[in-house]
Amino acid sequence: MINPLYWPRYQRTRRAIADYPLYEVPHRQAEGTLAKSQIDENFAYFMSVRLQRLSFFQKWLRDKYGVKAPLTGDGVLALEEWADRYSGGLVSSCDVSTSSHVFTTYQPRWTDVRCGYNVLVDIAIFIGEFLIARRPNLHWALLTNENGSLTDGEEGEPHGTTNGRPALSGFSLDNWRVDLFETSYLEAVKSRNIIELGGNRQFRVHVSLAWVCRESLHLASHRDPRATFTFGDYSHGPL
Repeated sequence: MINPLYWPRYQRTRRAIADYPLYEVPHRQAEGTLAKSQIDENFAYFMSVRLQRLSFFQKWLRDKYGVKAPLTGDGVLALEEWADRYSGGLVSSCDVSTSSHVFTTYQPRWTDVRCGYNVLVDIAIFIGEFLIARRPNLHWALLTNENGSLTDGEEGEPHGTTNGRPALSGFSLDNWRVDLFETSYLEAVKSRNIIELGGNRQFRVHVSLAWVCRESLHLASHRDPRATFTFGDYSHGPL
């Protein structure tokens, strides 16, 4: 149940996503359960529509919310501020307990009350294209597990993710890929928990679009895989 204090915010998002463009992959099933040829077809679809969707998403943010989000550090911060405030409305009330399954399997179809899942894809595209623009060595590739497999494990994958989906690659660290689909999903879950009555007490999510960008920019700046690398706190790193 939505906290009455946040009801206007939730309703604004629900109105804004009406008729949002459908992200319709050829095979509506978790990629980690598909044959390699079907995964490739889903990936080819993503690559063919991503820039068109990015352009629409930026215009949508500007028209519906007055948010200017160019592919710059300031644009990332503007997107994060918007997502923290409004992305909780992207997850339909009918999917609160099943949103991860809906987001990874594309089922039920992302239309009507489920239009918000299409926006999550475009948030991932925005972050990915921003990082590629800043670090040209990065590129889109298929998400794999630590062993390079495209197949999901028997117990499934973490919330909001499935192997074989588009992810950011090109890092010098072996098999290091950034799952931006999961990042955008968790951002929406975090925002949803804030506007739910008792939600933030039941399941707390820590995710930041800017933090993911800062970490990825730092990792991508290291080109020698043999060099010693230390992970750290990127919360104040440059964008």
